[in-house]
Amino acid sequence: MNQGHFIDYIRKHFPTSSTDDIAKHLNLSSFQVRTIAKRNNIVKCEKYKQQLKENLIKRRRQWYEANIPKFEPNHLQEQIIFGCLVQNKS
Repeated sequence: MNQGHFIDYIRKHFPTSSTDDIAKHLNLSSFQVRTIAKRNNIVKCEKYKQQLKENLIKRRRQWYEANIPKFEPNHLQEQIIFGCLVQNKS
């Protein structure tokens, strides 16, 4: 493939696609794809960047919730908690 083909493909797909996907398709490294894009003033679309941010927040929340330990108090611990709640209510 010639340099012109690389630039055309990057110009068409870089704004809305993963850099790694483009690099695999063109058999280049991600660094090379970003360098070509930068030299030709090709940037990521704002909508694509916003979608990446939303996905990051969603995955971070899933990771956080998956790592919260289960709270399963035994009978004595339950009684202490209930006793504290009743004392505070009175």
